Amino acid sequence: MLKIPNSITRLAGRAVLSTKTHSPTILFVSGAVGVVATAVLTAKATMQLEEVLADAERNLDVAERVHASGKLSDEDYRRMTIYLRMKTYGNVGKLYGPAALCCVASIASLAGGHVILSRRNLALTAAYSAVSRGFEEYRKRVIAEYGPDKDREFRYGAEYKQVIEETDTGPQERTLTRVDTKTGQSVYARFFGVGNKEWDPNQDYNIIFLRQRQLMANDMLRAHGFLVLNDVYDLLGLEKSSAGAVVGWLYDGTGDGYVDFGIWENKDMTRLHNFVTGRDDMILLDFNVDGPIFQKIDKVVGALED
Repeated sequence: MLKIPNSITRLAGRAVLSTKTHSPTILFVSGAVGVVATAVLTAKATMQLEEVLADAERNLDVAERVHASGKLSDEDYRRMTIYLRMKTYGNVGKLYGPAALCCVASIASLAGGHVILSRRNLALTAAYSAVSRGFEEYRKRVIAEYGPDKDREFRYGAEYKQVIEETDTGPQERTLTRVDTKTGQSVYARFFGVGNKEWDPNQDYNIIFLRQRQLMANDMLRAHGFLVLNDVYDLLGLEKSSAGAVVGWLYDGTGDGYVDFGIWENKDMTRLHNFVTGRDDMILLDFNVDGPIFQKIDKVVGALED
């Protein structure tokens, strides 16, 4: 029995895996090429259609003249016209058959690519949800064991520093929290500060603005039953993200059911949380998203309508 070397089987396996990985792209390209080919074949068939129809018309005229001369009975004439018409239909079918088959194959390719992508999106969403739940459970255990300060330190890579500041009443010690504005943030967190069109040098105005935007976001959540993170980014003048188009909040879902920017101490909305960058021109916002929501939107909206 012939034994195939492992190197060849591995190479074939990688080729199969690569084909499966890129199958949606392959099917989409095949479908797109097929659509163009369908148009070309249809145009080519249409150019020949006039000749086929003209030939059929000539044959019918001949049959009619023969019948008029009495050389062809009424029954034979009827059969002859049926035969000529069926032959014409067959010739037209032959002309447009390749275009029709190409069109069907193109639609099948595009639909197949869509099905594969839909299944992969479902799998990715399920995997993300599992990871998100695991991370939240991990955070809860860290908070229970070490407290919220350590949780924030681990999550954002924060550094705490004691500094002495001169005030009207004399030197006072202050704890600064420093976070890397490029890497020291969660997936959904954003820095609200200088450079944002909504930022104001007056910190009291920023507090009012953020409070008002959080209330507005919750109003939108209650009104629609769901809210994606990119909508909140828009409210705050922040750049959208790919993840922000997928994750968000459900009003009657399994999450918190409300929007929180993660900056209010003790949820009383009276002052900004101390967890900032150690600077007065930047505030770290983090959002309590429920995770991917699109698979659950129909159920929630239906419940609200009922």
